[in-house]
Amino acid sequence: QRLRKRAVSGRKLFTKKIASKTDLHYYANLIAYNENQEPVEQPMISLIINADDLGSNETVTGDSLGFEYGIVTSASLLANGQSFATAVAQVKKAGLPVGVHLNLADGSTLTGQIKGLTDADGHLPGKQRLRQHLANGVCDHAAIRNELAAQIECFFDAGLQPAHP
Repeated sequence: QRLRKRAVSGRKLFTKKIASKTDLHYYANLIAYNENQEPVEQPMISLIINADDLGSNETVTGDSLGFEYGIVTSASLLANGQSFATAVAQVKKAGLPVGVHLNLADGSTLTGQIKGLTDADGHLPGKQRLRQHLANGVCDHAAIRNELAAQIECFFDAGLQPAHP
């Protein structure tokens, strides 16, 4: 099926038959005209759609985010999320670039209790209470560093390489 791309600049109309996806990508970038009113190619714009909080729970998965359709172009993975192992398998299967999503707000720590931040079982306080705890300055900073290091190490131990921060 042939499509037509029309771009209007002032009074001049540019019409070109588009026979392939390559043509479509090329002509989609014809959004400017030179001094002779001829179409000028513009740099390709990339749209990044990042799946945030992947691995946080069983409802935030590659299946629910449409990895197989290519809509999501990258993900940020929570090493201390409830469904981290499932998420790792999904991103590996999809070949999706992933980054490390460090988390001190929700769920549980990998390293156990952090004085001034978690409860006795290592459960994190939630975003609002996290802000309060950090503002009060009573958190064990060394334990926080250890927790963040453990999350990064868990990411690498799963055989992943961060593609973005």
